[in-house]
Amino acid sequence: MSLHRQDIQQGASILTVQPLHSAIKFGLDLAIRARRYVAYLDCVEKLVEGLLRDLLGLFWITGRVLQKTDPNPHGLSPAEYRMITKINLVLSEGTAAPCPIGSRKMHSRQWITSSPRFTISFMRHVAILLAVATSISALTACGGTNAAGGGSGTAPSITAQPQSASVSAGQTATFSVTASGTAPLSYQWNKNGSAISGATSASYTTPATTTADSGTSFTVTVSNSAGNVTSNAAALTVNLASQTITFNNPGTQTVGTPLPLSATASSELTVSFASQTTGVCTVSGTTATFAAAGTCTIQATQAGNSTYAPATPVTQSFTVNESGGGDPTNGVLPSYNDAYANWKNAGLASVGGIPDRTTICTTVNPLGGGQDDFNNIQNAINSCPAGEVVQLGAGAFSIKLADMPIHIGTGISLRGTGSCTGSSSPYCPTSITVIDGALAYTGGMCGTSTSNEVACPNGGEPEILMSPVIPDYNYSWETCGNVGATLGTGCGATPLAADAAQGQTTIQVASTSGFTVGSWILIDEASGAGWVADPMNQWTGNGSVWAASDWLSSSGSPATGRVLWAKAQNNSWDFGSAYPYQASTPGCWYSYCDRVTSELHKIASIGSGSCPGTNCTLTFDDPLTIAFRQSGGHNAQVYANLYGNNSGSGSPISFLQQAGVENISLLRAPEGGLEMELCVNCWVKNTEVGDWYGGGISVAYSARSELNMVYVHHCWNSVNNGGEYPLSLDSASTEMLITNSITNFAGKGMVARAGGAGSVISYNYIDDTMYDAESGIGDYWLDMGINASHYSGPHHVLFEGNWGDNLDNDNTHGNSMYMTFFRNVGSGFRTPFTDPSVGGLVDDFTGKGYYCPNGLASCESWTPGPLRAAGPMGYNYWFAYVGNVLGTSGQSTAANGWTYSGDFTVSRIFMLGWGGGGGGQDPNLDGVTGSYILINGNYDFLNNAVTWKGLPITLPDSFYLSGEPAFFSAGSGYPWPWVTPTGSQAIQTGPSGCGGTCSGLPAQARWQAGTPFVQP
Repeated sequence: MSLHRQDIQQGASILTVQPLHSAIKFGLDLAIRARRYVAYLDCVEKLVEGLLRDLLGLFWITGRVLQKTDPNPHGLSPAEYRMITKINLVLSEGTAAPCPIGSRKMHSRQWITSSPRFTISFMRHVAILLAVATSISALTACGGTNAAGGGSGTAPSITAQPQSASVSAGQTATFSVTASGTAPLSYQWNKNGSAISGATSASYTTPATTTADSGTSFTVTVSNSAGNVTSNAAALTVNLASQTITFNNPGTQTVGTPLPLSATASSELTVSFASQTTGVCTVSGTTATFAAAGTCTIQATQAGNSTYAPATPVTQSFTVNESGGGDPTNGVLPSYNDAYANWKNAGLASVGGIPDRTTICTTVNPLGGGQDDFNNIQNAINSCPAGEVVQLGAGAFSIKLADMPIHIGTGISLRGTGSCTGSSSPYCPTSITVIDGALAYTGGMCGTSTSNEVACPNGGEPEILMSPVIPDYNYSWETCGNVGATLGTGCGATPLAADAAQGQTTIQVASTSGFTVGSWILIDEASGAGWVADPMNQWTGNGSVWAASDWLSSSGSPATGRVLWAKAQNNSWDFGSAYPYQASTPGCWYSYCDRVTSELHKIASIGSGSCPGTNCTLTFDDPLTIAFRQSGGHNAQVYANLYGNNSGSGSPISFLQQAGVENISLLRAPEGGLEMELCVNCWVKNTEVGDWYGGGISVAYSARSELNMVYVHHCWNSVNNGGEYPLSLDSASTEMLITNSITNFAGKGMVARAGGAGSVISYNYIDDTMYDAESGIGDYWLDMGINASHYSGPHHVLFEGNWGDNLDNDNTHGNSMYMTFFRNVGSGFRTPFTDPSVGGLVDDFTGKGYYCPNGLASCESWTPGPLRAAGPMGYNYWFAYVGNVLGTSGQSTAANGWTYSGDFTVSRIFMLGWGGGGGGQDPNLDGVTGSYILINGNYDFLNNAVTWKGLPITLPDSFYLSGEPAFFSAGSGYPWPWVTPTGSQAIQTGPSGCGGTCSGLPAQARWQAGTPFVQP
C-alpha cells in the first residue's frame, strides 16, 4: 500500500479549511494506512521536525493521555476535546503496553477510552503525517509515490488566462482563470509576485481600488499532485471616475444685483465658477456681479481629485439688463416666451437701420410702348458696385415671363424715382409689370389680355429675386443639398457636443473646422417625434398624432422645439403612411427633413479647442431663442458653410448683405412678387406688390432683414393652393422685421413655415382676407389674419401694435410655439369690402358674404365666419396674449351673440383651441381646464373691461423698442402706444390732420385715406 498524492492533498485541504477534529480523524486514518512504513515516517519526522512543534502546539502532552474526566486546560472546542480523549490506540499485538509507532510492526488497531498512558510518539507521527500533507517535497524526498498503484497524474494547464482589467477608482476588479488537470486543483493568486492571503479560488476580486493600484500585475499558480503552473500576468488599470455638473441657467439678471450661483457635481465635490464675459459680469467665489448690460456667460467647473476626473464644464449664457429694467418683458411674460434680446435686433436695428444711400451708379429709364426693359435693368444691376444705387426713372417698365427674375445678387439698392404718393395702383411713379403675367381672377391664367390667356408657369421665378444664387434653389448647406428632398443627416453638418438651452450664446460642437468669425450659420434639430395621444381625439378621431415627446408637457419651461406634425394614426392628413423624417415628404417642405426647429446666427468668436471638448465652442452675437438638443433623438447640428450649388462643391459663398428695393410698384407677378433668400441686413421699403399670385413677398433663410412700409394686395388667384399668402417667413428666417405695412385681399394676412424665430411683426394693418370665386371656398371664410403659422416649427415671433380682424394661428400643416401678442387690436370683423372676383359687398357684421363651390356662377350668399377676435387653433401651445384690445365697440356684444371663450360654433372674443371641420376645443386651451396659454391684461368690448390673471401689472410701452418709432411722428403725428387697454381710452385715434377720427395706427390711417404710402 502506498501513500497516495490524493491522500496528502486531502489532508492539506482539511488542515486549511476544516475544523480541527476533522483533521485529527483524517490524520489517524492516514497513520493506520501507513503503519508498515515506519522508515518513511522517521524520514519525514526529520524533515519536518521544526514544523512539528508548531503543528502539535495544543496537543504536545507528556506523562499521560487526556481522559474524559480531565479538565480542558487548552481551550479546545467540545468536539476536539472529545476526540482527544478517545485517542488511545493499542499499537502492539497482544499487549496493552504503549508502543511507539517507530519501534514495532503494527497488525491491528482499536479504540479504547481508559488506557493509563498515551505515548507522545503517536501524536508526533500523526502530526508528521499532517505536515506531510502540506509538503509535497517531503513526500517525494522520503520515497512516497504520487498516485495509487504507482501511476502518474496529469499536471495542471491553463486553458483561459486571466485578462487585464480597467476600472474606475472606487470599483473592484475581478480576475479569473480556467485550468485543467487531475483534480483536485489548488489556486494561489499573487499581486506583483507576492501571494495574496486567502486568494485561493479560481477567481479573485480585489478590494475597492484607488489610482495607486493602477499598473499592478496579477498572476495565479495552479497546483495538483502532479505539478503546478503559473499564469500570464494580468494588468490592472484604474481610471479616474467620471463626474457631471448640473448648472441651470439663472435667467435674465439686472446690473447691480448680485446673483448667488448654484451648481452641483455628481461626485459631490465643490463646483467652481468663472466668467467668460468679464466686461458684463465677474465672479467671486459663488457670487456673480453684473457691471454692464449685455450677455453674461459663466462656466461651472470641477477639477476632480485622486478618484474623479475633471468634469466637463457647463456654460450658461443669459441676458443682463440695465438697472431699472432693460428687458421690458420682465414680470410680464414667462421666461419661455421672452426673446427680447432677439426682438430688439430684428430688422436692421443692429446696424443703425436702413441706410440712405446717395451714390447712384447708373440710371435706367423705361423704353415704353410695352418694350422689354429686362436686359437694361439687369445689366445695370450687374455692373453696379456694392453700396451704390441703380436708379429707375419714373414710368412703366415692362418685363416678360421668360425674363424673370430680375436678380439682385450684390449689395446694391434698386430704387424707383420719387415717393409712392398715388391714390390707386400703381402707387409708385416707377412700376415694373410682367406684361404677359397674371390675369385677374381667371383661375390662375397668364397672358397679355383675357383674350390671349395661357397657363402660367408652375414653379417659376419671382419678379425680383434678392439672393446670392440663381435660380433660388441652387444652394446647399454644407454637402447636405437643397431642402425639399434631402434629410440633412449624414452630410457635412457638425453635431452639437452638448445640449444648448434658450438664452445661450455659446454652444459646444464636435468640431470647429470650417467655421469662421463673422459668418452666418444654420442650426437645427430633429423633432424627436413619436406617437402621442391626441387630446382632441373625440372630435378628430386621430387616435394619436406624430409629435415631440414633450409637446404635451404641462409647463412651458424649458423652451424647446415641441413640434406637432400633420400626421395622425387614423387620418391621412399630410403624410399618409409616410413620416416627416423620410425624404421627399411634406416633412422636407421648408427645412431639411424633420428639422423644422431652426435658426440663423452670426459667429462672434470660436473657442480655442481642442475638439471635441469644453473649449470647442461657437459663440454667437445673440442668444438662441429656443433650446437645441443633441440628446433625446434631436441630434442638433450646425451647418458651417453655404455653397452656390446643390452638391456643396467648390468654394463656400456668403449671404447677400445690404441689398435693398425701394419706391417701386411690382405688378402682375404669377410666381411671387419678390423673394428674399439667403439675405442678411437686406430690406424692402416703400414698395407695392399688387395683382399677383404665387406669394406676395416671401422670405427664406434670411436674417435681420426688414420689410418697412410695403403694401401687398390683391392676390389675383386667391385659391386654396398655397400661393395666396401676401407675406411669408420660411426656412429658418430669424430676427426679421415687418413693420408699418399693409396687406389685404389675399387668402391670409401672412404665414410662417419653419421660420420666424426672434422676428417682430409690428404696427401693420392686416385686413380683408378672402378667397375668390374660383377657389371652391369663397369670401365668407375668415382665414388667419395676424399669425405665424401654417407649418411646423415657427416660434418666438412678437406681434406688437398691429390691427387685424383676428390674432390667430392655424394647425393646417403643423403647429407653432411660444408666440406673443402685445398691444394689438383684434377687431373680430373684417372691414367691409367689395370682393373683386364677385363684385359683391362683404360685411361680416351684417352677415353678408359669398360661398362659391364651383366658380363664379355657383356663388351664393353665405354668412361669414367663424368670427373671433383672437385665439390659436388646437395644438398651438404656450402663446401669450397680453395688453391687447379685442372685439369692436357696439358690435362684439352679447346681444349680437358674442361670448368670451369657446369653440367656433358662435362668435368669440377668444376662440381658444378650436378645431376645423371636426369642431371641438383643445382641452389644453379651453380656458377652463387648460393652462397651455397666458391671457392677461386684455381689454374686450364684450365686457368693456380689462381681464387680469391676477393682480394688475404695469404694461411697458413696447416689448422691443426703447422709444417711439419714427413713423408715428410722420404726417400730423400719432400717439404712441396707440393700443392702451389700461388707459381711459382702449384705442387711440389719429390727430387733427385726419380730423381726429382716423385710426391711431399710421398704416391703417394711410389706408383709410386712400394713400397707402402717404400718412395724413
